[in-house]
Formats: sequence, structure tokens, C-alpha cells
Amino acid sequence: RDVERSRGLGDVYKRQAGIAWNNVGSKLFVMGTGGLNNDDDELLEYTCLTNFDASSCVYVRELPLNNLHEGPNGPINDRHPFGFTFDDDGSHVYVSGNQTNKIYEIELGSAFDLSSGTKIQQIDSVDVTPCGITFNNDGTKLFLAGFNGHKIVVWPLSTAYSLASGSVGTPAEYDVSTQSSRPRDIDFNSDGTKMYIVSADDNEYVSVYSLNTAFDLSAGFSHLGNFTTVSDQDEEPFSIEFNNDGTKFYMNGYQTDSVYVVSYTHLTLPTIYSV
Repeated sequence: RDVERSRGLGDVYKRQAGIAWNNVGSKLFVMGTGGLNNDDDELLEYTCLTNFDASSCVYVRELPLNNLHEGPNGPINDRHPFGFTFDDDGSHVYVSGNQTNKIYEIELGSAFDLSSGTKIQQIDSVDVTPCGITFNNDGTKLFLAGFNGHKIVVWPLSTAYSLASGSVGTPAEYDVSTQSSRPRDIDFNSDGTKMYIVSADDNEYVSVYSLNTAFDLSAGFSHLGNFTTVSDQDEEPFSIEFNNDGTKFYMNGYQTDSVYVVSYTHLTLPTIYSV
């Protein structure tokens, strides 16, 4: 169908750099980032009347991510965040902060609820421009899209979803510059055999990779193709997130105030429309 302006999202925040759903798709979360122009950085929470239907989502609240804006301070004080994700039950949210090059673990008062949060851990991001982050299915690996170094950084975690110093192992780095320069986000299919990377700067597309072993980049991965048409909707695509059955992914970007829905079937050309 025709591309239409997103309803309910851009009215609150126009520069988006992250997207996530709760487990059932009844809540949508978007990261508003000031980028390099201002300091109004926060996580935004929406409730949705229809699961995984962004057009039905209504703004509820926000969680500030620095102390340079109006209102109460949030759990961290970092500028220009470019990525976030949740653990499996929504009790913790993780934010990549660009000012101090950290990844923060924030404990929420209630699952998938941004009413309150407390920072409990942080780690160095390795890459000096940390962007999108995600976990494998059991929370024993954390993946980062390293924008500056054209790489994916992977940390092993001995305690699932914990960024405590005793849990975080030595990070491994994987170069993706040939097909996915300046990676902004990373995601996987449900069984970890496909990897998706959002690229920027002259390569504004979503790249698809096949992994030889689920969620294991060290065992090898190969490039399958690119969704090049996503840049027709936003010239700077930033983040993607799948629905539960993997038939659609949702994309937002730096240039528009929309969340786009991409109907996905293997490597056929996607159908793109905004909601």
C-alpha cells in the first residue's frame, strides 16, 4: 500500500535510533536520540491496541537517559544513545551510550514498564560509536553493531543477561565492512541461523547473512543479499525488530518520523509500508 506518515510516533519524537516490542507485541518502544544537535535523549513507551500493529500504538511515557533535559533525571547520564534491547522477561533494559562509549544494564521497576529504572551495571563498548545491541535466545551472548569499526562485537556472558564484571567474558570482534559498512543495528531470526545488519553511509540497506552455527559468528557466516529498498522510505535506516513469527520486521530511521513495516519472505523483495 502507499507510504503514509506514522501516527503517534513522530508527534512525540522525530529522531529515532532504536526499536523494540515486548514479548507479545502489546507494547512498542522507540529510542529518541538527540544525535549531535541536542540532548533530549530518552526511551519512549507506547501501548498498542492490536499486537504488533504500530498504527494502533499510543504514547504512554518516557525514560530520560541524561540529566540535560527538563524534568526528573533518568537512571543514566549519557548523551546520544544509539541502541537498546530488553532481556527475555522485560525486567532489564540495556542501552548503548555514545558519549561515554558504555553499555548500561538498567533494572526496571516492572517488566516492560519505563515508569522507573535503576542502573546496576555497565561495560565498555569496545567500539567508539556503539549502536544497536541484542542477545541470543538464552542471554549468554551480547551482540553490538560497532559503527566506527565496521564490526560486530560479541561478549560471552556466564550469567544470562548479566553485565556484572564476573559474568562478562572477553569480547570477540568480527569485520563486516565489505557488505555492511557502518553497521547501525543487528538482529537475528528466531533460531539464530540468520543475521540482519542495518548499514549506513553510502550503503543504506539491511544485509542478510547465513550463520553456519546458530548465534556463533566464530563458526563462519556468509552474505546472502541486501534489502536495498528500505532507503526509499528513510535515507538513513537505523534499527529493525521482528515480530514473533518472523514474517515482518519493523524499521525506523534518522530522517523520518515513521516506523515502517517490511513483509519478509526469505530473500524475495520485501513489501514496505509505513504505519
